[in-house]
Amino acid sequence: MYIAGFQRVCDQLAMDHDGISSRGSDAGSSRSAEAASNHRRVSRSGFEWKVWVRLSNSQLFCGATKFNETSTRRTRCMPTGLCKFPRMPKSEPGATDPTGHTENDGHGLQPAAREAPRVDGSYVARFPLFFLLLWTLTMSTTVFEEVDELSALLASADEALREDATASVDIAVSQIVEIMRDHRPLQRLFAPHPPADQPYATFDLHGPDQSRLLSICTAISSLRTLLNLSKELNRPDMVAFEVDFFLSVFDWIDYLLPLGCEAPLLKLPRARQAWHILTFTEVCLSFLQSFTLSLPKESMFEVLSSGEERATAVFVRVWMNLPRTLKREGAMEFQLARDITNMSTLLLPLHYVTLPSGILRDRFDAEVMRQTHNHPRRLFRAYAVCIRDSLSRAVTESEVIFFGKLLCALMFYSKVPDLGTPLRMPNSLIAALLDALYPPHFSIDSGISELVWYHLSQFAVRSSRSLVYALEHDLFPGLLHLQSTTATPLATPSELYPMMEKLSKSRTAVAAFQSALLRYEASHTTEGCREENKAMMDIYKRQADLFDGAKKLWDELAMCSNAECPSAEDTVDLRACACGEALYCSKACQRAHWTKGWHNIECASRNNRYGEHATGVLQMIWRAKLFIPEYYKGALAHPLALRIPLYVTMEWRDQSERHFQIYVRHDSELPDECISTPQPVIVDFSFEQEGRMRQRRLQFFLEGYAGRIEMPFRLLTQVFIGERVSFET
Repeated sequence: MYIAGFQRVCDQLAMDHDGISSRGSDAGSSRSAEAASNHRRVSRSGFEWKVWVRLSNSQLFCGATKFNETSTRRTRCMPTGLCKFPRMPKSEPGATDPTGHTENDGHGLQPAAREAPRVDGSYVARFPLFFLLLWTLTMSTTVFEEVDELSALLASADEALREDATASVDIAVSQIVEIMRDHRPLQRLFAPHPPADQPYATFDLHGPDQSRLLSICTAISSLRTLLNLSKELNRPDMVAFEVDFFLSVFDWIDYLLPLGCEAPLLKLPRARQAWHILTFTEVCLSFLQSFTLSLPKESMFEVLSSGEERATAVFVRVWMNLPRTLKREGAMEFQLARDITNMSTLLLPLHYVTLPSGILRDRFDAEVMRQTHNHPRRLFRAYAVCIRDSLSRAVTESEVIFFGKLLCALMFYSKVPDLGTPLRMPNSLIAALLDALYPPHFSIDSGISELVWYHLSQFAVRSSRSLVYALEHDLFPGLLHLQSTTATPLATPSELYPMMEKLSKSRTAVAAFQSALLRYEASHTTEGCREENKAMMDIYKRQADLFDGAKKLWDELAMCSNAECPSAEDTVDLRACACGEALYCSKACQRAHWTKGWHNIECASRNNRYGEHATGVLQMIWRAKLFIPEYYKGALAHPLALRIPLYVTMEWRDQSERHFQIYVRHDSELPDECISTPQPVIVDFSFEQEGRMRQRRLQFFLEGYAGRIEMPFRLLTQVFIGERVSFET
């Protein structure tokens, strides 16, 4: 097999270089237990290459010696497993090659060729295909088999350890140590860099590489078992720790892991897709878990301190992309996918808490910011997906344990500076926690509800917007139910009740609180609840009565602002001025009030202290009406959606191209003064004026609120939906 494969390599070498022709071959074999060799010469322009292969002690050594017309020579040596072939120094007469033979004619190799030389790569650049084939030939006959042998020994040692067979464990461990020390199959397998110009999905589809991916998967699994056994047996010598080796392993995982890079898989058969997404991903995540928990901390820190490490990037990528990957094509139906979810939900927080404060944590934070494009709340949106996935399954003992670990991990995430605190949490995470709290999903005895309440209350008080959202989605009924079913005091933030009292001035908060309370009282009693809860219900009840009375009074008093309106006594629909202070039944009344009623002096859109005259404001209104996306049309059909602000950034440049850019940001923080208003759309309008970029904030409200909101440039209209829209989210 060696000779036949070597013949193909030499033929390929001849074909790859124009003008190379075979001048003959020296073939010989000395098949003994010590060595076997084969030689072939190829020539080009007066140069002659003597390419040879020797088998010694079950290891294949390859070399090439270059001759010119004056018999000068240079030798290249490629020992088995050295996947990057360096430029070797000139050999001296009488030197000994790796097989132990001496070339007395001066064609031998230096003793330094026994060791893995420093990578040069110049020879690979000259004959890339030759060395690719040569590497495949040598690797397929040695390293792959040694990886399989190592995997079998590790499985045997692990099984013997579980059965408490000490003698068998010792025998297997001694063999493992010998293989790792003398043959280094894992180091040799991961030595080459991943092919950056080749998609990972086609890495093993064609040619002799078909077994490489399976061997790499086996090697990663073996390394995981090796780390676990090394820790359990207190045998650090089982893992020949090298920083470069672990860096190369993470390079391959980063290259082959499908999470976030699913597009190349679509062309593969469904079985191959499942293998990549489930089998290979589970092996990689298991190794990541062992890397965090089983590798000595000082060794792990040494790997993570390297400037070229990809471990942190892999940890973050697993978390950010796993929910989407597992949802695709019903992958969550498999138990293997369940195991992947269990590991991935805990990998990142467990990894973070093991890091010492300082450079490593700063690097972790920077990587999260990079992969989330400086929007760390995306990290917690992925968490919301995991929580909802758990809630969709039946409540079992294992599910309770898993959900408890999930919440403990959330505690780690939420306390990471600049990532989880003091940022406002996304509404999707708050909604997922509320669904777990009320109606109750887990039994009271499990203790899960108390953990859910702890996180929920902490997140709700971080922002008035979050608290309003939580009140609207049954935060207060959940609190009442939990207090009525548990005897232990709940861990409640001291800011909760003061913030709720402050929000009682908001129409939105009062409406949300009262609606949720009415739903709760339909099936539960509030008698016997705690005094602080009774006081809060009284406050919101009084505020609701005040708002209802004010609305009735407004409906009775609302009239056309034109004192000479001919239909002042009739019931007509009123339209608002751009400022929101004046109402009109017709355009004629608006023109009359503008001139005779002196509204042209009082109108906020006319007042220079707000920076724009009415003409400029009307232009901005027209542009906003034209380009507000179709998104809002659906919101009009659902009154609850009107409480969710849509934050739009619009930019208009008065240049030759006259282009418009729209960015819709659902999660941006809004000014506190905007929280209490039922706004559907807020527009930050940027425009160019006299060579400088200026900005105005436009706020669109329903016409029914005209005159109630004291704010410059209030734009109260329901008709601002256009068909021509192009926006980025």
